[in-house]
Amino acid sequence: MHAYFCPYTYAFTEPEMDITPATVLGRISRSILIALQKSRPYTEGYFESPIAGIQIDEVHHATVASALKRIHDSAPDFQHSEALQWSVWQLAGSTTLNTPPLFHLPWWILFRVSDDEYFSHRPPAMLVAMVAVSLRGPDKWQVWHLATVRDLLRGMEISNIPSAQIVVAAYDYIKCSTWNRDDIKHLRQTESTLANMTRSRELSAAESFWLLSTLSELHNSEEDRPEKEPFLIGICLAILSNPPYPIVAVLEAVVTLAAVSCSPGHVDRLRILTSSREYPWLLRNLRNPTLFANWFEDIPSDYHKQFVSLLFLVIYRLIHQGSYPLAAQYLTVITAKGDLPLYTSALTAIAPDMGENILSSISRMLVAPQTQDLIPIMRYSAESGERVFQEDLLENYDLQLGPSEIPDPDFLAIVFMLSKYVPSDTMEALKKVILKLKNPWLRLNCCKSSCSTGQS
Repeated sequence: MHAYFCPYTYAFTEPEMDITPATVLGRISRSILIALQKSRPYTEGYFESPIAGIQIDEVHHATVASALKRIHDSAPDFQHSEALQWSVWQLAGSTTLNTPPLFHLPWWILFRVSDDEYFSHRPPAMLVAMVAVSLRGPDKWQVWHLATVRDLLRGMEISNIPSAQIVVAAYDYIKCSTWNRDDIKHLRQTESTLANMTRSRELSAAESFWLLSTLSELHNSEEDRPEKEPFLIGICLAILSNPPYPIVAVLEAVVTLAAVSCSPGHVDRLRILTSSREYPWLLRNLRNPTLFANWFEDIPSDYHKQFVSLLFLVIYRLIHQGSYPLAAQYLTVITAKGDLPLYTSALTAIAPDMGENILSSISRMLVAPQTQDLIPIMRYSAESGERVFQEDLLENYDLQLGPSEIPDPDFLAIVFMLSKYVPSDTMEALKKVILKLKNPWLRLNCCKSSCSTGQS
């Protein structure tokens, strides 16, 4: 009976879940679906690759973690247990198994902190597994004990070990961030290495999820450090900018890290992290744009543009999956202050990572009248093929400018980018719209844009 009535996990990623049911019966039905999912059984196959195609909740993760911890802790605490414990490290350190913090490395490992002879005879895969386990352990102080292991890995070939490079780069950053805070130059170098790795190579969904979760836990366990915000937001930007489009589990992890990074208090960060862990398939942080309602106050002004760019990419992904109501809620939160130059500047920075239809959609929403329904704008832009609806974009912006204000150069840059996608058969109609604009500067620049597009 349970298997028959319990909905599939992917049902909770449908756009309809973005809308609260209007009727009492609908709300009761939604609550029943969630209750069934919370108590659903698991098949044995789910333990093989827990985040492959599905999102697993805290109950499942805790079950796996408990089993691994029992096996690991049942072994005697000396070197003769190495074979058994290594098998546990390999599984616990894998990026495909995102369990809660598990266990400490055994003391017979930690006491060998300077034993080059012992570690140099261990296979590189074992050393990488040790590093990964230390990063996911309950206490981050253990990373200091593995400095010798990291030094040995620098001289080894680890590119053929799955996820080794991202694990080692994360270790370098966390070790420096935790123990060498005063070495600002080294800290910036480790940040740059990790950020470049997320930009230069396409991380798998498992690697992205592992990295985001690990950084969220690290930031949650530390004191308030505002200087980390641009780095963490940059990591989120890099992951969302890279193809292929991230799965919803990764999008939830991105929003969680972004919310944790801009939350001022430890209690708030813990609540955000716990909410996401408890039932990840409910997407509690992704479906809660109010987490960012106070981002203007919580984030230094130097980082506003980068943060808005990140939230625009979140909207971009939501529109792609058809979650129009949720995307509209995010846009309302982002634009609450009405700082159009900031928004256009942030949008221009990520425009190359967007398709022309959704770039047009977000641009039109930025200048749309407050009374206009945003959902049709997103739906028509996403389903319109070659059309980019530049007429609405120009007319609404012209109303905001009036006859005397100088147009925003970033807005004009967006117009120029969209101009090359205007089909030739609609160019004449667009020229007629341009000639009716009241602002002379906007009209002049758009005439140049349409002329150059027509000639090309």
